Amino acid sequence: MQEKNYLKKAENILVIKEEKIDSYEQLLAAAENLSEQEIHENYKKILDWVKNHLKDEVLFYRLSNLVYKENIIKTIKDRYNYLNDLSKGIEKPSVQVNLNLYVNSVKLILDKEKCIRCGISHTVCPKEAVTLEKDKIDVRKDKCVLCGLCVPFCPTGALEIFVDNEKKDLMEESIPELPDYEAIEGRKIKRIFDGSITIDEKKCPERCEECVIYCPVNALEREGSKVLIDRDKCILCGACENACPEDAVDIKRNRIYTKEKKYFSASWTEVNEKFLGKQKINVLENAKSMDKIISIIKDSELKEYTE
Repeated sequence: MQEKNYLKKAENILVIKEEKIDSYEQLLAAAENLSEQEIHENYKKILDWVKNHLKDEVLFYRLSNLVYKENIIKTIKDRYNYLNDLSKGIEKPSVQVNLNLYVNSVKLILDKEKCIRCGISHTVCPKEAVTLEKDKIDVRKDKCVLCGLCVPFCPTGALEIFVDNEKKDLMEESIPELPDYEAIEGRKIKRIFDGSITIDEKKCPERCEECVIYCPVNALEREGSKVLIDRDKCILCGACENACPEDAVDIKRNRIYTKEKKYFSASWTEVNEKFLGKQKINVLENAKSMDKIISIIKDSELKEYTE
């Protein structure tokens, strides 16, 4: 099979300080030779070139909010090495799990370019088939049972399941419909959770921007000793929490957004327990029970006591 070149040159040349840049190698060399100030003087132009001419949205989002030169260089280098491994066949652009039955065939596909390494699929998988180590994600074929539970929870659509080559939602009868995609920072993504995010400044290493690099919606930005959080953008996906080398990021999820208010199934209860915790589920279920009692009273002769 002919190898595919993932390190194509850009459509147009980027010029910085009379240096002509048309490839990842030249971009990396320029970042290493420029001072931090010179990089930021040209940063808007660099980002525009990466997105519109190099056509690498992954690198664009990872670079977007970075401050420090060493992290910019590391991000470009990591991306270059990954694409080089793809070109050589060392890495695969996707993971596939296939099951051929007597009549039907079922196939799960994980698109690594769309994947943001958030860890949601790892958490939700009932068989612990999805493995995640910072920037490395895989699906263990010996564990995956192709149930499809991971698919609707993927915030970027990186996971898809097909039955006889037709895309399907195998969980539509087991869990409620989750929110539609929305555009955040120009990225098509799902906002699935309500909750909170905190970053412990005491644990946060100086000049570290790992959480900033991996945030898929540019909700994080380093400012001196602090990492600022844009809570309107944050989708509580967990990519920053997984990327942090010092466990300084803490995400708490209080609710899973759904299009249906009430839904009961063993799968849905298990999913809620994994993301929210058993104690919170008991509180929610008690609240639902109380709402039901009040609703019954309001429809009875006792309704005057609720007014």
